[in-house]
Amino acid sequence: FGGDEFALLITEVDSKAAVVNIAENILQVLAQPFLLAGHDIFVNASIGMVWGEANYVAAEHLLRDADVAMYKAKDCTRHQYRWFESDMHSDAVQLLELETDFRLALDRREFELYYQPIVDLERMKITGFEALVRWQHPSKGLIFPNDFIGFAEDNGFIVELGTQVLEMACAHLADWDRVAGLDPELSVSVNIAPDQLLQPNILSQVEYIIETAGISSRHLRLELTERSIISNGKVVNEVLHALRQRNIRVSIDDFGTGYSALSCLHTLPVSCLKVDRSFVQPITHGSTSLCIVPLSINIAETMRMDVIAEGIENMTQLRQLQKLGCKYGQGFLFQKALPADEALSLLSRPFFSDWSMSRSA
Repeated sequence: FGGDEFALLITEVDSKAAVVNIAENILQVLAQPFLLAGHDIFVNASIGMVWGEANYVAAEHLLRDADVAMYKAKDCTRHQYRWFESDMHSDAVQLLELETDFRLALDRREFELYYQPIVDLERMKITGFEALVRWQHPSKGLIFPNDFIGFAEDNGFIVELGTQVLEMACAHLADWDRVAGLDPELSVSVNIAPDQLLQPNILSQVEYIIETAGISSRHLRLELTERSIISNGKVVNEVLHALRQRNIRVSIDDFGTGYSALSCLHTLPVSCLKVDRSFVQPITHGSTSLCIVPLSINIAETMRMDVIAEGIENMTQLRQLQKLGCKYGQGFLFQKALPADEALSLLSRPFFSDWSMSRSA
């Protein structure tokens, strides 16, 4: 059926167990290396299986369902073969609908940015925002990033989406500057996906978006995950140094959540570490609840970086972070993410007095 896809029609079998045996034998044979140009070559295979029941009225329906099961097997790390299940078809249909909707959303620019304040924990002053993308679906309403970012990364949409997000963030910064004037220390943090960072034109693209918006590069901060730094070390290092030359600051997001950038952190032009909310949430009055937060703060101070603690939700967490010398924070204790116009209104009123009054009420 293609360069690397084959179909087998198996007859005269009376049980699914017999089919499984055949599948396992096929996988065992294909697992044997073959010689090509003096080298042993190994290949993997994934098998999708469907039982030809009476409700199938067309051969193409059998092939369709076997194909769906094969792709499920590809996605599964435990098994190399899968039986077709009825919910697989509905999943495939939903995925196709999502892909169609996502393409239209990019064309129609249905994505919006919401902004969560980043607060100076000593002065209780807003010094920046993190831009968080939302999908304003025409029929499903507001969709949060956890429901579509992974899909965008897996299906090749993340680069175009990331470009739109960066354009919107810079345009909003320009609007805020025209309306109220930007404080020199105010910045907006925008997440950059690994695939986006590795685009050959990423530097010229970022420069073009900044120049088109008419803003200063000092108001923009790009956030990278540890995974993107570790996975593509040399290329990322070159890009980050080029960004620094353009006065664009870089933060490491979700610091300490599984990929250790410690071995190369001292060589990277990074200005900020963001402590993941998973380390902030357990904080109580007890010192043992602080986990790696003190270590992260010490590392940042040693390397002359700022620290932003994410996910601050109560006064206990805030007080403990202040005692540790954590300079910046964000979370629901201060403010949930807001649309661009409402975020601007936060800058036009005394944040500390408004926040303290609402917390003491």
